Amino acid sequence: MQIAVISPTAGLWRYSALGDIEMALTHIVLSDEHYRKYFREARAAERFIILDNGLFELKEAMPIKDVIEAARMIGASELICRDVLYDGKATVEASLEFIRKVQESGLRARLMAVPQGKTDTEWFECAEALAKLPSVSCLGISKLSVPKCFPAADIGRSRIACLSDARWGTFEQHPQELHLLGGHDDLLWELKQYDQHADGSSAPYAGGCYRLRSNDSSVAVWRGAFGLSMNSWTGKGVKTNAWREEVYVSDSASVKADTVDFGIPSFEDFDRFASERINANIAAWHAVSKAIA
Repeated sequence: MQIAVISPTAGLWRYSALGDIEMALTHIVLSDEHYRKYFREARAAERFIILDNGLFELKEAMPIKDVIEAARMIGASELICRDVLYDGKATVEASLEFIRKVQESGLRARLMAVPQGKTDTEWFECAEALAKLPSVSCLGISKLSVPKCFPAADIGRSRIACLSDARWGTFEQHPQELHLLGGHDDLLWELKQYDQHADGSSAPYAGGCYRLRSNDSSVAVWRGAFGLSMNSWTGKGVKTNAWREEVYVSDSASVKADTVDFGIPSFEDFDRFASERINANIAAWHAVSKAIA
Protein backbone atom coordinates (compact mmCIF):
# COMPACT_ATOMS: atom_id res chain seq x y z
CA MET A 1 0.00 0.00 0.00
CA GLN A 2 1.28 3.48 -0.87
CA ILE A 3 1.41 6.42 1.52
CA ALA A 4 1.06 10.19 1.13
CA VAL A 5 2.74 12.25 3.86
CA ILE A 6 0.90 15.48 4.67
CA SER A 7 3.18 18.17 6.03
CA PRO A 8 3.16 21.89 6.80
CA THR A 9 4.28 23.86 3.78
CA ALA A 10 7.71 24.37 5.34
CA GLY A 11 8.29 20.62 5.45
CA LEU A 12 6.99 19.58 2.02
CA TRP A 13 10.36 19.03 0.33
CA ARG A 14 11.80 17.21 3.33
CA TYR A 15 8.84 15.11 4.49
CA SER A 16 6.05 14.88 1.91
CA ALA A 17 8.66 13.89 -0.65
CA LEU A 18 9.34 10.76 1.42
CA GLY A 19 5.91 9.36 0.63
CA ASP A 20 5.10 7.17 -2.38
CA ILE A 21 2.42 9.57 -3.63
CA GLU A 22 1.15 13.06 -2.82
CA MET A 23 -1.97 14.57 -1.28
CA ALA A 24 -2.66 18.25 -2.02
CA LEU A 25 -5.37 20.43 -0.45
CA THR A 26 -7.38 22.59 -2.84
CA HIS A 27 -7.71 25.65 -0.61
CA ILE A 28 -3.95 25.83 -0.02
CA VAL A 29 -3.13 25.24 -3.70
CA LEU A 30 -5.27 28.27 -4.53
CA SER A 31 -3.74 30.52 -1.88
CA ASP A 32 -0.06 29.57 -1.50
CA GLU A 33 2.50 29.87 -4.31
CA HIS A 34 5.16 28.06 -2.25
CA TYR A 35 2.75 25.13 -1.85
CA ARG A 36 1.94 25.14 -5.57
CA LYS A 37 5.63 25.15 -6.43
CA TYR A 38 6.20 21.91 -4.50
CA PHE A 39 3.36 20.07 -6.21
CA ARG A 40 4.32 21.34 -9.65
CA GLU A 41 7.80 19.94 -9.07
CA ALA A 42 6.27 16.68 -7.84
CA ARG A 43 4.18 16.42 -10.99
CA ALA A 44 7.22 17.17 -13.16
CA ALA A 45 8.89 14.24 -11.41
CA GLU A 46 5.86 12.11 -12.42
CA ARG A 47 4.62 11.63 -8.87
CA PHE A 48 0.95 10.71 -8.42
CA ILE A 49 -0.97 13.63 -6.85
CA ILE A 50 -4.37 13.30 -5.20
CA LEU A 51 -6.24 16.61 -4.89
CA ASP A 52 -8.55 16.81 -1.88
CA ASN A 53 -11.74 18.88 -1.99
CA GLY A 54 -11.26 20.43 1.46
CA LEU A 55 -14.27 18.91 3.24
CA PHE A 56 -12.28 17.64 6.23
CA GLU A 57 -10.53 20.95 6.87
CA LEU A 58 -13.43 23.27 5.97
CA LYS A 59 -16.41 21.01 6.85
CA GLU A 60 -17.76 21.63 3.35
CA ALA A 61 -16.23 20.70 0.02
CA MET A 62 -14.76 23.53 -2.04
CA PRO A 63 -16.77 24.66 -5.11
CA ILE A 64 -16.22 22.39 -8.08
CA LYS A 65 -14.77 25.19 -10.23
CA ASP A 66 -12.13 25.82 -7.54
CA VAL A 67 -11.11 22.16 -7.45
CA ILE A 68 -10.80 22.13 -11.24
CA GLU A 69 -8.74 25.33 -11.16
CA ALA A 70 -6.43 23.92 -8.49
CA ALA A 71 -6.08 20.67 -10.43
CA ARG A 72 -4.91 22.58 -13.50
CA MET A 73 -2.44 24.59 -11.43
CA ILE A 74 -0.56 21.54 -10.18
CA GLY A 75 -1.43 18.86 -12.74
CA ALA A 76 -3.33 16.68 -10.25
CA SER A 77 -3.53 12.98 -11.11
CA GLU A 78 -6.70 12.20 -9.16
CA LEU A 79 -9.49 14.44 -7.87
CA ILE A 80 -11.71 13.74 -4.89
CA CYS A 81 -15.30 14.26 -5.98
CA ARG A 82 -17.57 16.62 -4.09
CA ASP A 83 -19.19 14.91 -1.10
CA VAL A 84 -21.66 16.09 1.56
CA LEU A 85 -20.79 15.17 5.12
CA TYR A 86 -23.02 12.40 6.54
CA ASP A 87 -25.50 12.58 3.64
CA GLY A 88 -25.41 9.61 1.27
CA LYS A 89 -28.04 10.75 -1.22
CA ALA A 90 -26.66 14.27 -1.48
CA THR A 91 -23.15 12.86 -1.92
CA VAL A 92 -24.19 10.73 -4.89
CA GLU A 93 -25.86 13.76 -6.49
CA ALA A 94 -22.87 16.00 -5.76
CA SER A 95 -20.46 13.40 -7.16
CA LEU A 96 -22.49 13.11 -10.36
CA GLU A 97 -22.41 16.89 -10.77
CA PHE A 98 -18.68 16.92 -10.09
CA ILE A 99 -18.02 14.24 -12.69
CA ARG A 100 -20.14 16.07 -15.27
CA LYS A 101 -18.36 19.39 -14.74
CA VAL A 102 -14.90 17.79 -14.83
CA GLN A 103 -15.78 16.11 -18.12
CA GLU A 104 -17.13 19.38 -19.54
CA SER A 105 -13.92 21.14 -18.52
CA GLY A 106 -11.81 18.76 -20.58
CA LEU A 107 -9.61 18.02 -17.58
CA ARG A 108 -8.13 14.53 -17.65
CA ALA A 109 -7.69 12.94 -14.24
CA ARG A 110 -8.75 9.93 -12.22
CA LEU A 111 -11.66 10.38 -9.82
CA MET A 112 -12.09 9.25 -6.21
CA ALA A 113 -15.56 9.27 -4.65
CA VAL A 114 -16.17 9.29 -0.89
CA PRO A 115 -19.20 7.42 0.54
CA GLN A 116 -21.14 9.29 3.20
CA GLY A 117 -24.02 8.52 5.53
CA LYS A 118 -25.39 8.62 9.04
CA THR A 119 -25.87 4.84 9.39
CA ASP A 120 -24.05 1.78 8.10
CA THR A 121 -26.95 1.02 5.74
CA GLU A 122 -26.92 4.51 4.25
CA TRP A 123 -23.12 4.39 3.93
CA PHE A 124 -23.16 1.11 1.99
CA GLU A 125 -26.03 2.26 -0.23
CA CYS A 126 -24.01 5.37 -1.07
CA ALA A 127 -20.83 3.35 -1.59
CA GLU A 128 -22.53 0.96 -3.98
CA ALA A 129 -24.11 3.80 -5.96
CA LEU A 130 -20.72 5.49 -6.31
CA ALA A 131 -19.03 2.21 -7.23
CA LYS A 132 -21.45 1.82 -10.14
CA LEU A 133 -20.22 5.07 -11.72
CA PRO A 134 -17.78 4.12 -14.51
CA SER A 135 -15.76 7.33 -14.07
CA VAL A 136 -14.91 6.53 -10.45
CA SER A 137 -11.70 4.53 -10.07
CA CYS A 138 -11.28 4.72 -6.30
CA LEU A 139 -13.42 4.98 -3.16
CA GLY A 140 -12.17 7.03 -0.22
CA ILE A 141 -12.72 5.65 3.26
CA SER A 142 -13.42 8.68 5.44
CA LYS A 143 -12.30 9.17 9.03
CA LEU A 144 -15.43 11.27 9.63
CA SER A 145 -18.39 9.37 8.19
CA VAL A 146 -17.08 5.86 8.83
CA PRO A 147 -16.75 6.31 12.63
CA LYS A 148 -20.27 7.77 12.67
CA CYS A 149 -21.71 4.86 10.68
CA PHE A 150 -19.61 2.11 12.31
CA PRO A 151 -19.24 3.29 15.94
CA ALA A 152 -16.24 1.95 17.84
CA ALA A 153 -13.74 3.07 20.46
CA ASP A 154 -11.53 4.83 17.92
CA ILE A 155 -11.16 5.62 14.23
CA GLY A 156 -9.08 2.54 13.45
CA ARG A 157 -11.60 0.13 14.90
CA SER A 158 -14.42 1.90 13.06
CA ARG A 159 -12.67 1.51 9.72
CA ILE A 160 -11.84 -2.11 10.48
CA ALA A 161 -15.54 -2.72 11.22
CA CYS A 162 -16.45 -1.09 7.91
CA LEU A 163 -13.87 -2.94 5.83
CA SER A 164 -14.65 -6.31 7.40
CA ASP A 165 -18.39 -6.01 6.73
CA ALA A 166 -19.88 -8.83 4.67
CA ARG A 167 -21.63 -6.31 2.43
CA TRP A 168 -18.35 -5.78 0.57
CA GLY A 169 -19.19 -9.09 -1.11
CA THR A 170 -21.68 -7.26 -3.32
CA PHE A 171 -18.87 -5.10 -4.73
CA GLU A 172 -17.05 -7.94 -6.48
CA GLN A 173 -18.22 -6.76 -9.91
CA HIS A 174 -16.85 -3.26 -9.30
CA PRO A 175 -13.13 -2.58 -9.91
CA GLN A 176 -12.52 0.34 -7.53
CA GLU A 177 -9.54 0.35 -5.20
CA LEU A 178 -9.76 1.95 -1.76
CA HIS A 179 -7.90 4.88 -0.24
CA LEU A 180 -7.83 5.42 3.53
CA LEU A 181 -8.44 9.14 4.03
CA GLY A 182 -6.31 10.30 6.91
CA GLY A 183 -5.49 8.53 10.11
CA HIS A 184 -5.16 9.13 13.80
CA ASP A 185 -2.99 8.14 16.73
CA ASP A 186 -3.96 4.51 16.09
CA LEU A 187 -2.99 4.52 12.38
CA LEU A 188 -0.10 2.03 12.50
CA TRP A 189 -2.08 -0.26 14.78
CA GLU A 190 -4.98 -0.09 12.31
CA LEU A 191 -2.78 -0.86 9.31
CA LYS A 192 -1.19 -3.82 11.08
CA GLN A 193 -4.64 -5.40 11.40
CA TYR A 194 -5.15 -5.18 7.63
CA ASP A 195 -1.72 -6.72 7.05
CA GLN A 196 -2.86 -9.89 8.78
CA HIS A 197 -5.75 -10.32 6.36
CA ALA A 198 -4.70 -8.39 3.30
CA ASP A 199 -5.34 -11.28 0.90
CA GLY A 200 -9.05 -11.23 1.76
CA SER A 201 -8.98 -14.87 2.80
CA SER A 202 -9.23 -14.67 6.58
CA ALA A 203 -11.95 -13.51 8.98
CA PRO A 204 -12.64 -11.10 10.51
CA TYR A 205 -10.84 -8.45 8.43
CA ALA A 206 -11.45 -9.71 4.93
CA GLY A 207 -14.19 -7.66 3.26
CA GLY A 208 -12.73 -4.65 1.48
CA CYS A 209 -9.20 -4.98 2.85
CA TYR A 210 -7.81 -6.61 -0.28
CA ARG A 211 -8.71 -3.45 -2.21
CA LEU A 212 -6.53 -1.09 -0.16
CA ARG A 213 -4.38 1.01 -2.48
CA SER A 214 -3.17 3.98 -0.46
CA ASN A 215 -3.40 6.13 2.67
CA ASP A 216 -2.69 9.78 3.44
CA SER A 217 -2.08 11.28 6.86
CA SER A 218 -0.38 14.08 8.76
CA VAL A 219 0.04 11.90 11.87
CA ALA A 220 3.68 10.96 11.21
CA VAL A 221 4.62 14.63 10.98
CA TRP A 222 2.40 15.94 13.75
CA ARG A 223 3.49 13.33 16.27
CA GLY A 224 7.12 13.66 15.28
CA ALA A 225 6.95 17.43 15.66
CA PHE A 226 6.25 16.91 19.35
CA GLY A 227 8.80 14.14 19.83
CA LEU A 228 6.24 11.33 19.76
CA SER A 229 6.43 7.97 18.01
CA MET A 230 3.75 6.50 15.77
CA ASN A 231 4.43 3.14 17.38
CA SER A 232 3.30 4.15 20.87
CA TRP A 233 -0.35 3.25 20.29
CA THR A 234 -1.22 -0.10 21.91
CA GLY A 235 -4.75 -0.59 20.60
CA LYS A 236 -5.99 -0.85 24.18
CA GLY A 237 -8.20 2.18 24.32
CA VAL A 238 -5.67 4.90 25.10
CA LYS A 239 -7.39 8.24 24.61
CA THR A 240 -6.77 9.52 21.10
CA ASN A 241 -5.87 13.17 20.64
CA ALA A 242 -4.16 13.34 24.04
CA TRP A 243 -0.83 13.97 22.31
CA ARG A 244 -2.15 17.18 20.77
CA GLU A 245 -2.13 18.75 24.24
CA GLU A 246 1.51 17.89 24.80
CA VAL A 247 4.33 20.33 24.13
CA TYR A 248 7.58 19.41 22.43
CA VAL A 249 10.47 21.51 23.71
CA SER A 250 13.89 21.83 22.13
CA ASP A 251 16.74 24.19 22.99
CA SER A 252 15.08 27.05 21.17
CA ALA A 253 11.54 26.01 20.26
CA SER A 254 8.34 25.30 22.11
CA VAL A 255 5.22 24.71 20.05
CA LYS A 256 1.69 23.78 21.06
CA ALA A 257 -0.07 21.62 18.46
CA ASP A 258 -3.27 23.61 18.49
CA THR A 259 -1.41 26.81 17.56
CA VAL A 260 0.20 25.44 14.39
CA ASP A 261 -1.52 25.89 11.04
CA PHE A 262 -0.44 23.36 8.40
CA GLY A 263 -0.97 26.00 5.72
CA ILE A 264 1.58 28.45 7.12
CA PRO A 265 4.86 28.36 5.15
CA SER A 266 6.82 30.36 7.76
CA PHE A 267 7.17 27.58 10.33
CA GLU A 268 10.98 27.92 10.20
CA ASP A 269 11.83 25.83 13.24
CA PHE A 270 9.80 22.85 12.08
CA ASP A 271 12.42 20.98 10.05
CA ARG A 272 15.23 21.70 12.48
CA PHE A 273 13.86 20.47 15.79
CA ALA A 274 11.58 17.65 14.62
CA SER A 275 13.47 15.98 11.80
CA GLU A 276 14.76 12.83 13.46
CA ARG A 277 11.46 11.74 14.99
CA ILE A 278 9.42 12.60 11.90
CA ASN A 279 11.76 10.58 9.67
CA ALA A 280 11.50 7.62 12.04
CA ASN A 281 7.71 7.84 12.01
CA ILE A 282 7.57 7.93 8.21
CA ALA A 283 9.92 4.93 8.02
CA ALA A 284 7.71 2.96 10.44
CA TRP A 285 4.61 3.90 8.42
CA HIS A 286 6.28 2.72 5.21
CA ALA A 287 7.27 -0.60 6.79
CA VAL A 288 3.73 -1.39 7.91
CA SER A 289 2.11 -0.17 4.67
CA LYS A 290 4.43 -2.17 2.41
CA ALA A 291 3.35 -5.36 4.17
CA ILE A 292 -0.21 -4.84 2.95
CA ALA A 293 -0.65 -6.57 -0.39
